[in-house]
Amino acid sequence: MLALLDAYTSLRWSEVVALRRHDLDLEARTVRIDETLVEVAGRFEWGIPKTAGSARVVDMPDLLIRPLAEHLLRFPPLRSGDLDGLVFYGERGGPVRRHVFRRDWYAACDAAGVERVRIEWLRHTGASLAYAATKDMKAVAARLGHASTRMMDQVYVQVYEEESRHVADAIDEMAARALKR
Repeated sequence: MLALLDAYTSLRWSEVVALRRHDLDLEARTVRIDETLVEVAGRFEWGIPKTAGSARVVDMPDLLIRPLAEHLLRFPPLRSGDLDGLVFYGERGGPVRRHVFRRDWYAACDAAGVERVRIEWLRHTGASLAYAATKDMKAVAARLGHASTRMMDQVYVQVYEEESRHVADAIDEMAARALKR
């Protein structure tokens, strides 16, 4: 479920592993990002999002709601100090460790017969899906927690290359219609 949520919401790893149940509003289809969790030298450190724009509410597509609700029912909330109410936690009841998740993720990719995709790329997948669906760079940048679209140009340029071809083809079609008049 972590991978599915990440691919459709474009959260940073530190944001998705810090999610708590009270951050989710399944009825409104939103997830609130106001906390991060990073692992430094084997220790977890709680923090706040990178920038003011990174603290945000992200709307979730409807296709996430049922699997997310099922996940919440299947994995009861932890009641343990800092870890109280985590949405995702490791098999020993602690936060999800990136290297453990990566190992399991790669095993799942191998079992499915698909190319191993770095977990960080799920954020890129989400951004690409959001852009392909909306063609709105500013809205996608806000969804990612970026103050400007500059990062979009640098990181997600492959999406625009396809769009550039689409624009060129649309210009050809428009010119062809004009010449037929």
